[in-house]
Amino acid sequence: MKKLIFFLCLSFITLLVNSQVDGMNFNPQKIGGTFQNLNLNSGNNFNDNMKGSIYLFKAWNNLSTLTSFSNKKLKIDNLNYDIENKQFVAKISNDSIYIFNNLKNVKTPLSLFENIDGTFYEILVNGKLQLLKEYTGKYKKAVINKMTNQIVKKPQYIKVETLYSRQNNTIKKIKLKKSSILKLLSSKKEEIKKYSKTNKLSYKKENDVIKILQYYNKLLNNF
Repeated sequence: MKKLIFFLCLSFITLLVNSQVDGMNFNPQKIGGTFQNLNLNSGNNFNDNMKGSIYLFKAWNNLSTLTSFSNKKLKIDNLNYDIENKQFVAKISNDSIYIFNNLKNVKTPLSLFENIDGTFYEILVNGKLQLLKEYTGKYKKAVINKMTNQIVKKPQYIKVETLYSRQNNTIKKIKLKKSSILKLLSSKKEEIKKYSKTNKLSYKKENDVIKILQYYNKLLNNF
């Protein structure tokens, strides 16, 4: 009897998954993962008064392509990235998610994420020199009025973005400032300085640095 109940529950979950993900052919076994109850503000230090979210995207309707390390591909909607636990998840229903395991890369509508040594990085610039972004988070404690013992500012989960360069499989943290960027691109320093000045690009702005690194890769390819 217990086996029959287990089988019926498993069949129901499979039917639920296949019907909930916007009609897509979502096969959990294709890539692998686990089911979990959904908590939009999950995390060890979260409570009902916490501001912010551990999920990277504000909306879940992200039609994305997932690729496993065995090169199996899966297209799915309702995808998000759990910053706190460093994993991609699919929203199956209003109270459950599916956590994907063994992902090599994920292509969302606006971004490409690559799993490098167990950490997902957004690929901002591809080429001989890559520009990567890692998303992490930190908890900010509530501000309490000592006189009234009332909360002035709610506790908050803050998203943190860190940039890295990757060349010859070596990853290094970088800062958005002129000296750091020019040191990174030292082999083409003069060309980069001229290009940045001509196009009025700032070493302190991420979008401008993306253009600078793309130009640098172009110089390397032409060498």
